[in-house]
Amino acid sequence: MLAGTTGIWPQPNKAVVGRNAFAHEAGIHQHGILANPLTYEIMTPASVGVKETLLVLGKHSGKHAVESRLRALGVRLGAEEVEAVTARVKKLADAQKFVYDDDLLALVGGAQARSVRLVRFQAFSGSQVLPTATVEVEVDGQRRSASAVGNGPLDAALKAADAALGLDLELVELTTRAVTGGKDAMAEVLVRVRHDGVETTGQGASTDTIEAGLKAYLS
Repeated sequence: MLAGTTGIWPQPNKAVVGRNAFAHEAGIHQHGILANPLTYEIMTPASVGVKETLLVLGKHSGKHAVESRLRALGVRLGAEEVEAVTARVKKLADAQKFVYDDDLLALVGGAQARSVRLVRFQAFSGSQVLPTATVEVEVDGQRRSASAVGNGPLDAALKAADAALGLDLELVELTTRAVTGGKDAMAEVLVRVRHDGVETTGQGASTDTIEAGLKAYLS
């Protein structure tokens, strides 16, 4: 509440109140948290207003965290299969740092997650103009583009991205904050998106809020 009022957000690595305070990537930490949260957390996330502990899947994650996340997604694998998926998670994390739910489900089938990149976009909006956006993306090396209208320039841009991808994604949550000061401040956008019952998160940054939103949406 204080951060929302002042517009000043705690640094991610700030003790207790930073968004990384209850996030764990190292395999030994994740295993300990799954066995007993008090191993590495002296208080519960709920006691400081955080929804839950976050086990981030990255190159340092172990099989216990991977198996736990798969079970949360309704997927149960044998020990050897979990080992194989964990190896794929580490390999993918070398390329894109973090592995999200849709990536993990793709890796279960032995497939690589699609590579999506924002190529360019245009957005038009005004007090008496219908917000319109055109977005071009590159999916697995192939470029696609689409246009759409929306309730605002960002809404139009995200709908155009959906059309270019051929998907109908549900935007569950979107938060924006200024990382730096001044009129040309760097904006950071965090999104939570749902597709086919699976939720994923994304992050993007740019001096253009629309671009930051698109980067987060496509990440």
